Amino acid sequence: MKEKTLLRRFRWPLFVGLFASAQTAGLAYLYGDTHTAMIAFVVVICVACVAVVLNSIDEIPKTIEDKD
Repeated sequence: MKEKTLLRRFRWPLFVGLFASAQTAGLAYLYGDTHTAMIAFVVVICVACVAVVLNSIDEIPKTIEDKD
């Protein structure tokens, strides 16, 4: 079986988490609930950071020979 990258393997859960929390943050801010908007915005930032970390893990060479 062809090995998938971590970011490709978890792209849909990350996308759903990012989209849902961004939607919640926007609607909460629109209706004046700044506490909920802040929490949802922090979740957006955390999900984006997880995506960056998963991508950077896949970019790291596996062995010293691959480093060149």
